[in-house]
Amino acid sequence: MKLAGPYIFLFVLLLTGHALGQCPSNKGQIELAANYGIIAGQHFFATTESNKVREQYTGPAFGTIRYFFYNRAALGLSAGVYNEKGHYTDIFDRSKTASTYKEQMVTVGVELYYVFIFRKYLEVYTIAGIGAGFTENQVVAVTGPTSAASTSVSRKDGISFQYSPACVRVGGRIGCFFELGIGYKGLITGGLSYKLGSGCWWRERK
Repeated sequence: MKLAGPYIFLFVLLLTGHALGQCPSNKGQIELAANYGIIAGQHFFATTESNKVREQYTGPAFGTIRYFFYNRAALGLSAGVYNEKGHYTDIFDRSKTASTYKEQMVTVGVELYYVFIFRKYLEVYTIAGIGAGFTENQVVAVTGPTSAASTSVSRKDGISFQYSPACVRVGGRIGCFFELGIGYKGLITGGLSYKLGSGCWWRERK
């Protein structure tokens, strides 16, 4: 049920996209976008820590601002956060919990956006991005039912990437989008965007 909300929201946007649509992207426009990743790409594959068990995560949720320097190409700045919770099992007895953990990753990235199919109320595009990821991991050791637990906090910074080869946006000035890729935004991403600027590219054609 937790995943039903984003699907219902985006379905409503698809139905209303034509009515709300005015202008798709063109040179000189600014686009504001918000998206939520259903599956976090950087945590999709099996962890190298065999005793680590992920229990829940929220996000990755991102906000993006991009500027179209050409009708089909834009450069953007994106920032977002990903949260994860779980536990580590005892290496000698996997039925026991040795510690719990909470992890948060904040990412700020620069992205190149290119539209390779351009229609009046439809864009099919691709995104490539690179950014800085800041991760904080808090681990609470479980030493016994009556013992005080110890807490350790570690931080790790690094380079993060995003590549989304298959993306679709439906609508005009207001639209919804779906993106398939891998990286800091997730494997499956959906969201809403709003475009600022004047003129419609199909009206400006000679």
